[in-house]
Amino acid sequence: NAEAPAFSSVPYPLYPFEMVRAGITGTAQLQFRVRSDGAVENVRVLKASQKEFSEAAVATVKTWRFRPLAKNAPNSPTSVEVVCAFKFELPDE
Repeated sequence: NAEAPAFSSVPYPLYPFEMVRAGITGTAQLQFRVRSDGAVENVRVLKASQKEFSEAAVATVKTWRFRPLAKNAPNSPTSVEVVCAFKFELPDE
């Protein structure tokens, strides 16, 4: 049972312009690994309502950084699997 990695830099994905213009809301759910150095790898889409939302989420998650995982601790992992979901909503007018 590995602990959840601590965020260092995790901006939220930009709402795809074409989806805003069309008034479309949606979601994207991703899975990825956080390496022991805090970098993200193996990003994959579990599900998304529109490909534009999955593309925006993947591009952003690839830039995320986490605090390095504890080293030399008993049973310390070399990476941790993470699943996250994004909800893209238009602001109320």
